[in-house]
Formats: sequence, C-alpha cells, structure tokens
Amino acid sequence: MKSWTELRLQRHPEDEILSYCPLPLAMSMLALALLPGCALTSLPPSSLPPWERAQLCRIEVDARLPQPVFIANPLSSESGVAAGAGRGAVQGLLAGPGAIIFVPLMGIVGAGVGAACAEAASQYPSANADFERILGTADVGVLKRALELELAASRAECRPGTADTPADARPDAVVEIEKVEAGMACLSGKQEYGVAVHWRVVSTRTGGVLAASETMCSVTSFRSVGDWFEDPGYARAEIERLLGKAGRRVAVSLLGPVTPGRCVYRSREDGELE
Repeated sequence: MKSWTELRLQRHPEDEILSYCPLPLAMSMLALALLPGCALTSLPPSSLPPWERAQLCRIEVDARLPQPVFIANPLSSESGVAAGAGRGAVQGLLAGPGAIIFVPLMGIVGAGVGAACAEAASQYPSANADFERILGTADVGVLKRALELELAASRAECRPGTADTPADARPDAVVEIEKVEAGMACLSGKQEYGVAVHWRVVSTRTGGVLAASETMCSVTSFRSVGDWFEDPGYARAEIERLLGKAGRRVAVSLLGPVTPGRCVYRSREDGELE
C-alpha cells in the first residue's frame, strides 16, 4: 500500500474508524463498481467458513513479523489542497447518477479540508519523522501474542487438547502477518492514528490460502497532538496497546462467523484503550 490515507469528508466519530481510509482500497472498490463483470470468486474469503473452522483446531501464528511501516498522510503536506480535492472528487464519483453534481461539490469540500489539514501539519514539521521513530520502538510482538491468546481459546467446534497431544504437533494452519502499516489523521486537536494489519491463513496440509484480509484499528488519544509527541514513552505504550487490540481483532475476524464491529478506540488519561 503506497499511499494509505484518504480523508473521509463526512465523519461520524461514534462509528467511523478514523478520518482516513486506504486509498488503494477505495480505488479498487471504485474500479469494481465500474466493472460489474469483474469476478470476486477467485479471492480468498476474509474469514474461515464453518466447515474449515471445524477442521482447523490448531492455528498458530508465524514467528516472522514485519516491522510496522509508517505511511504519511498526503493531506498533511503542502499538496494537501490538491490531495483533498482529488479524493473528494473520487467520493463524488461514487454518487452514481448524481456524480455530475457531487464530483465538483465534493472536490471543493475536499480542497477545504485538505487546506485545513495541511495548515495543522505546518505546526508540527517533524511529526512524520517523530511518529516513525516512536513506531520503530514499539514492540510489534504484542500483536502476535494477543492473536495467539485469542486463537488458543476453546471453541465449540473443537475438542479440548489432551495430554496425549504432542507439544510439537503440527498445526492445522498458520496465520501469516504479511504487513503492518500505521498512519496519522490530520494533526489538529487530539492525536489520532491507526494501524492496518494485512494477514492470511495458510493450510499446513495443502499450502493453500484459506482466508485473507486487512484488519484496521484506530485510536483517538487522550492527549493532544503536541502533548502526545512530547512524551514518546506514553506514545509508544499507546501504540502497543492498539497493536494488541488489532491482534485480537484479527483472531475474531478470521474465526468468524460474526463480522466484528469497527475497531475504534479512545485512550484514557492512563493510556488504556476503551
């Protein structure tokens, strides 16, 4: 994912993941909407189907974990106005027959939001470098441990392990974390950022991909942008807590069958997420 953040022009804090969403994903969905003949059946499901869950009672997590990658918000730059206008126009295209009205309208709105975002970012010229540095100190293993804990929980379709089960028994499937990305929203008010975890479940018997998806989680910090950056220790711990939440959400997503709600949190003064 080369450019991860796209500002959402209409925001509802109670149910939106954050004020940005994956641009490549948005563009992909737009392309699919314009090409109704495009087949989706070749893509692996985003969660394990019931018949697979009953057969995959030992699911482990690959020990190889990628280092989180920081993706800069294109709106938090000198080109924020143009970026906002372009993304607004893309959202306008999704209006279907009303696109002739909504494309220019959303372009204007997007340009204004982009200008505000760029202006806010100018107050924190080292924000991207500082966030990337703090992100590099975070323990990404928190994500893996949280995911493993959820996968080890008992499930109705699986018989509990017994003393006869060898400790080194081959798992039925392995969860591979392919990529972890992180990015910030506009740098105004409270610090807001999110992580996107790209994962897939691979069968140890056939080597085939059984499920694959991207899990996104975000947090609005208790602290303002400036206060957040002034305390790197607090910032790192908060990022790690979000990684832990993302790990648990990956487990819920892949095991299904209920699609989880939005992974959106706010931090308390002590840094805990709720």
